Amino acid sequence: MHKLLLLGVLVMQAGCALGLGGGLGVSVDTRGACTVLLSLHANNLGIRVEPKETPRTEQAAYINPMEFAGGVRLGGDRPNAYILRMEPAGVAFSQDELDDGWGGNLGLSVRMEVAWPTDGAKSSFGVGGVLKGAVFHHLDVEKLKRLESRPEWPDGWELHRIGPGASVAVMHDEEGWYGQFTLMMLYEYLTYFYMGL
Repeated sequence: MHKLLLLGVLVMQAGCALGLGGGLGVSVDTRGACTVLLSLHANNLGIRVEPKETPRTEQAAYINPMEFAGGVRLGGDRPNAYILRMEPAGVAFSQDELDDGWGGNLGLSVRMEVAWPTDGAKSSFGVGGVLKGAVFHHLDVEKLKRLESRPEWPDGWELHRIGPGASVAVMHDEEGWYGQFTLMMLYEYLTYFYMGL
């Protein structure tokens, strides 16, 4: 209960951030397979860093970023398969330089992967950790309307961002350990805002 109250106080004082997006990419693993993926992600429960010292730099920490991706695995020493990746828990950080027109994300997550072989063989399940990052170019930056009831609060922003992302994962399934490297082109809608409290 105390942790929830502390989180509420932090959100009220430091503001919020929310990012939603998707991407298209290719992943290779240490078993020689290549996977083509479509992804959806959400950087949610973001706590905005107070921007008074650097008013044209926005930063936020995210308590529970999530990502879901699906695709097809081809080649390697295993049968071709349909793939579902889930990253349901982790931490992340974003930073945006409003004057320079760029931003970035960095995150650490738990990854779960289910594979359904196209030949009808038994499905497999892998789990592991993933480190990922992305660099974004700002397509559009818009200032949010300031709340009349809170003129002392810094401005809020809406950003549309696009750019490359990469991740490195160490995974384990019933066959043992393996690694994954993924490159994606990502789009993200991101907003830094203050709640009307």
